[in-house]
Amino acid sequence: MYHAQFVSRLLQGESVGLFSPSEPLTNERIIRMRSSLEILESNYNVIWGSNALKNDFYQAGTKEERINDIIELISNKNIKAMLATWGGKNGNQLINQLPYEQFRERRIPIIGFSDTCVLLNPISVYSDIITFYGPNIAGKLIESSHADMSDLRNGFYAPFGETASQYWTTITSGQVEGVLYGGNLSTFTIALSGTECLKRMKNVIFFWESASDPPQIIDQYLSGLENAGFFKEVKGMIVGKVLYEECERKNRPLNDLLYEYGKKMNIPIVKIDTFGHCKTENPMIPIGASVSLNTYTQTIVLKHPVVI
Repeated sequence: MYHAQFVSRLLQGESVGLFSPSEPLTNERIIRMRSSLEILESNYNVIWGSNALKNDFYQAGTKEERINDIIELISNKNIKAMLATWGGKNGNQLINQLPYEQFRERRIPIIGFSDTCVLLNPISVYSDIITFYGPNIAGKLIESSHADMSDLRNGFYAPFGETASQYWTTITSGQVEGVLYGGNLSTFTIALSGTECLKRMKNVIFFWESASDPPQIIDQYLSGLENAGFFKEVKGMIVGKVLYEECERKNRPLNDLLYEYGKKMNIPIVKIDTFGHCKTENPMIPIGASVSLNTYTQTIVLKHPVVI
């Protein structure tokens, strides 16, 4: 089974680089990230990208400034990991200019959340390295029980968190092996549908979460991925915490919708509320890693080390 290759361990005291690939760090977000920075700075040497605090309307600097930060950090041999500060809506502007060969050569962990998944998945596909869908600095790190990023010192760990079995709901049953790809459902679908990156994903276990989309919109995104041919390669699905408010028109129960997809596709689907846009465990999920998914034992196990 194909899977992306391991990356180097991140050791305590080493340097990590911060970059802002999408929306800017507003004053409110900077205030929110102070506690996260304290945790980071107590474990690592933190280096900011030159433009990481830029503000260009709804962007964290121009496209060129954001790309330059990524190139600057990956080119710095002292930096042993890279973390996105925030998500947003515009990470897809950078896909075609990412320094994929440098990522392949450096093989360092790259971590991001939400919109950053539109960069992490192509990096895993084109650079052949594991990337990590984990809490970003301003939004989720302080809410995660993985804030010190100690998972990046361990070859094998629980990819969906130590509490996965406590929050596990089986929608459709089965036992499969595949490669993890995914992230935030809306940005993944909008940014990657129709791309060569999506076409290269094979034998997929698709994991996703949604911040505020009701089942109707989730159905729209899943139908879009199905129409793009993506589901021909999906062998299983792992759904994280989904947050939405009831609207005037009664929503269809999400589990019913997921059951329909599971039966139609003949794949196992599970819900595990350990990751998402809320205060929860939010582990560092290794994109590109080969895993086994077993609904009968309620386990998701890494088939190989992701850091060495």
